[in-house]
Amino acid sequence: MTKGGTLAGQNVFYCARIAAGFGSRETVSAIIKIGQRRIARIELGNTRPYEDEVVRMADVYSAPELLNYYCSTICSIGKDNVPHIELSTFDRMARKGLAAIRRAKIAENILIRIAPDGEIRAGEEAQLLKVLHILQSIEKVTLEMEIYIKKNLKGCE
Repeated sequence: MTKGGTLAGQNVFYCARIAAGFGSRETVSAIIKIGQRRIARIELGNTRPYEDEVVRMADVYSAPELLNYYCSTICSIGKDNVPHIELSTFDRMARKGLAAIRRAKIAENILIRIAPDGEIRAGEEAQLLKVLHILQSIEKVTLEMEIYIKKNLKGCE
């Protein structure tokens, strides 16, 4: 392995390129229209990629998880608002999805109790936070499944 590959080994952009079958930066550079040296700096973590570069990499590498990575960890707005997703196996995602759906019933019951008077009263804040956490868990598993489907089921998006 090259020195760059060793240093970049844990970088998501490097891993996505290698998983896509692009052994050299030279090959992929011409396809995604990013210079080899810039790709190296991105893969080594020495520079942040631009949004359009991430979009091209995600498309060419068939790696939609790069978009989530960028938005949830690099983008100054997204990192506080977009949940970071680690892809897992389909069976694990299905179990997480089913658990989130079961918790949705809890959120529904809380909202039914709180909403009728149209006001949030003392003591209801903790219950609303519970609803929020449940909805966030549903959002996260939904996003994980969306990324998985885009990555693995070409043409079914």
